[in-house]
Amino acid sequence: MVRQGVSPLAPLLAPVAPLGRERFSVSIKIDDGYMSLEIDGKVAADARQRTGGWWEVSYRPRFFDRNQAITALTSTELLKTGRDSNDQASRASRSPSGV
Repeated sequence: MVRQGVSPLAPLLAPVAPLGRERFSVSIKIDDGYMSLEIDGKVAADARQRTGGWWEVSYRPRFFDRNQAITALTSTELLKTGRDSNDQASRASRSPSGV
């Protein structure tokens, strides 16, 4: 998609947040043995790799594989940035892995 007056090589801006929703600066950093979810520059949740390749997410009482840990952080991002827990994206990030 090319916007009029914008170079076709220029990146498109992220969509504007829906009315009533605050905008947050969010990032998920993933390294070999550590992952973190940062919201507005503060760590909101993290995950550490444990013996046997399992991941422990800071606020969850069980171990995850790597993909499930990423999903858990993504689910946390949605909820902490104002998404309702029944929102379609929030529900989708919790299943089928049971995160």
